Amino acid sequence: MSRVLISFCVVLMYFSNGEAQLLRGVGFKAGVDLSTQEWEQINYFGVQNPDWDFRTGFSVGLFSEVFNHELLSAVVQISYNRKGFRGEASFPLFDEGAVFRHESKMEYLTFAIYPKLRMKAISSGGFNPYLFAGPSYGIFLSEKGSQLFDEVPRGSSKKISGSVIEGRNAWGALMGAGVELTGLAADILFVEISYSQDFSNISRSGVADIHNKSIELKMGILY
Repeated sequence: MSRVLISFCVVLMYFSNGEAQLLRGVGFKAGVDLSTQEWEQINYFGVQNPDWDFRTGFSVGLFSEVFNHELLSAVVQISYNRKGFRGEASFPLFDEGAVFRHESKMEYLTFAIYPKLRMKAISSGGFNPYLFAGPSYGIFLSEKGSQLFDEVPRGSSKKISGSVIEGRNAWGALMGAGVELTGLAADILFVEISYSQDFSNISRSGVADIHNKSIELKMGILY
C-alpha cells in the first residue's frame, strides 16, 4: 500500500511541475457519491436475496491533467470517497419471514489514471464535452456498520453495531462524461458524472464475495 501511495504522489508532483512542459493544469473536484454493493456467494447466517439500496455519500479529490493535446489528455487523480450501502435481505435461519437490515459506511482513498477525450466535433463556444475511462485502486480506510435482525412473525428485533465486511483494498475501473465550461472565469470550470466498479472482493471477513459500485456527480475547477 505504501509503495502505491508513494509512487502515485511522485507521478502527481512530477506532472504538476511546469518544467515537465506536459501540464495542462491542476485542479480540485467534489460532489455526491451514490454507492451500493453486490453480494454473491453469501456465507453470513443464512442471509438470502439481498436488496441493497444506494447510499448517499461524498467525494473530494485533487488531480493533474497532462499530455495536453487538442483532443486528448491524461488525468492523474487522488480522491477521498465515502461509500457504502443500505438495505435488507431475508433471514430464514432463525425464523420464516425474518429480515436482516444493514447499513454500512466505508471510507476509501482512491487513485486513478485515465485518458480524457475531448469531443471537439460537438463543442460550441464555451461548452466542451468530454469522455473518460480508466483503472482505479482504492485503499480501504475504515468502516462503520449497523445491523438489525427483525423476526417479523414474533415482532422482536435485535440491533448490533459493528463491521460485517472488514473491508480491504480493491482494484477497479471508472468511466464517465463531463462538460468543461470556459469563458465564465479565468480558469476552466467543469461538471462530470461517472460510474465506478470494483473488481476485487473487498470482504476480508469472508461473509460474501463483495464488490463496491457507485455513481458520482462532481463539480470542479482546472487551474
